[in-house]
Amino acid sequence: MPQVKAIRATIHPSARIDPSARIVCQDLQVDEGARIGAGVVLRGTRLHLQAGAEIKDGAQITAIEELALGQRSVLGPGFRGSARALRIGASFWSTHRVLVGGGGWQGPDSILTVGVGTSFFDGAFVNVSEHVSIGDGCALSADTTILTHGCWQPVLEGYPYLFAPVVLESDVVVFVKSVVLPGVTLRRGTTVAVGSVVTKSSPAHSLIGGVPARVHREDIRRSMDGTARLELVRECISRWTETLDWKGVQLLAATADEWTVEWKGRVERVHLESMQGHPVLRVTAHGQEVDRLDLHTMSCHGTGSAISEDVRDWLRRSGMKVLSHRPYRPLPPAMLAALTELESKEHA
Repeated sequence: MPQVKAIRATIHPSARIDPSARIVCQDLQVDEGARIGAGVVLRGTRLHLQAGAEIKDGAQITAIEELALGQRSVLGPGFRGSARALRIGASFWSTHRVLVGGGGWQGPDSILTVGVGTSFFDGAFVNVSEHVSIGDGCALSADTTILTHGCWQPVLEGYPYLFAPVVLESDVVVFVKSVVLPGVTLRRGTTVAVGSVVTKSSPAHSLIGGVPARVHREDIRRSMDGTARLELVRECISRWTETLDWKGVQLLAATADEWTVEWKGRVERVHLESMQGHPVLRVTAHGQEVDRLDLHTMSCHGTGSAISEDVRDWLRRSGMKVLSHRPYRPLPPAMLAALTELESKEHA
């Protein structure tokens, strides 16, 4: 049994907590389908894992006041988090070696707030001496750093010091090995180029980069109408069909707006259509709709299938993140699937 020391605990019967996990809190709530992996250590006044959330093996978190992990969010292996509060929205994803905390993590403003559909990748570090607010659909790429304080030399001799919060509005991406300094606000849609040091706030939708970073383009977006959106999705699905043989999926037929595939004896059709000027992908099997991917609202409707999930993951990789109550589950390469099957037989 896991070591759970809580004054009040509500754990859904379908939730899974590894026997080696250790949890110390006043209020614990683990919702339907949530998972806590091996060797995880959680400490905090209030801990709440919403439905489908997961904390993977080896994570260690101290959230003095609160840890709130949204639906289907994943804290990756070895995640380290120390703060007054970690408030993370739905469909968050982190990979290996992510660190939140650093100097000042026990302060009253040591809070990380993250929106929906944001990701932190290998080696990302967020210092939370002051409040860090990150919006929806953002990404911290590998080995990126966000700092909220900076001082070392004696300030009474005139050396500088700075303590200030950092804000990333929605749809911001900070690329590999970049550093964001205290007091910066990155406006909606900002792209930070690789290896940049960001010392000043950015305009919305801009491309910034360099040491120190400067604005290279005021708005990186191109004009898009309904026709352009449809053509972009056509190109995306065409590239997807080029990966099917690698995954053991057969492409039976293809037209400009419909692709028929077969996987493990099941035939499905992916059909592209326009609804009020916005692209929609309908996935059908045996004449019945199994999924509908609305690329305007970025949502899906249906029970889903292996093919529709592979399409959805491909769209995500192409910058079209269609959120769902289901986690992303792309089809593995056929050779990798065969190795996995062989391994499972060996352990049977």
